[in-house]
Amino acid sequence: MKTQNLIKRNLLLLVLFLFSLNSFSQTVFADEKESYDGVKKIVVEGKFCDVTLKGENREDVKFEGIIKGLSTKENSYKINHRLEGSTLRVWIESPRTTWGNIDGSLKFLVPSQMELDVENSSGDVYCENISSDYTKISASSGDVNVKMLRSDLDVLTSSGEITLYEMEGDLTAKSSSGNQEYNKVTGNVNCIATSGDLELENVIGAISSRTSSGNQEFDTVEGQIKSISSSGNVGILNSKIILNLTSSSGNLRGQGLVLLGDSYFKATSGDISMMLLNDFEQLSFDLSASSGSLRAGNRKGDDNLYLKSGEIWVHGKTSSGNQTFK
Repeated sequence: MKTQNLIKRNLLLLVLFLFSLNSFSQTVFADEKESYDGVKKIVVEGKFCDVTLKGENREDVKFEGIIKGLSTKENSYKINHRLEGSTLRVWIESPRTTWGNIDGSLKFLVPSQMELDVENSSGDVYCENISSDYTKISASSGDVNVKMLRSDLDVLTSSGEITLYEMEGDLTAKSSSGNQEYNKVTGNVNCIATSGDLELENVIGAISSRTSSGNQEFDTVEGQIKSISSSGNVGILNSKIILNLTSSSGNLRGQGLVLLGDSYFKATSGDISMMLLNDFEQLSFDLSASSGSLRAGNRKGDDNLYLKSGEIWVHGKTSSGNQTFK
């Protein structure tokens, strides 16, 4: 008993020692501050750092960078920055192998009109109030958060979430592990998530989405949605839309929808349920099910249901699942 108490006591002392060492004994390995004029483009290659870029009503670029922590290779970390014509390049030098707790930040205050190319590893990226023809952001282990962007955007994360609020421009996004959330987007959206959910709200434009494992949710969309889900549900609310939805394993559900054109629904294993605001005289239906019931308005069927009335066609196909349109 005494031996167990002694072991617990020593472990507690070790934890407290490591915590105090991490909190109070961090060393600054690199610290850079600079201002640049005439910058039209910023290229960042970050490591171990959170990268922040904020657009303002200013003409120069103000840059601050710091790397700190605990490491046996403290002299091997550098923050490099150089102006090449109108392009500001900032990059991190670090040892190939690291040991210890390393933390840092790269902060930029920039003119709102600025082209950005950011590649970051082991850190988050935050971007706000930027206007440009094209913006590129990638993070290999970290989140990406973008606000008030007027630009086409190409964003990639290998392990981290993508969050975007208020954008004008076309969006291309891909994440291998992490959720994607978009709100107030005017432009076309092409998003792929290997493992994670997709949430899109208040979008005006054409959406193309694909998930391997995760749900897809859409709310207040004007335009069209082409969605492919390998494993997960797809839900659409309060939208004026043209739909092309495919699910291998999961349900397709919609509520408060106005179909603007011919729409297609296919579910291999799952139900299709769409609550439509259209006058049903506007719609025609071509539905088939290998195993499941069919319903369009007040009409019901088993294997096939064909109703020709309006100019907008609704095509539905299920291998194992019910279909309901009303």
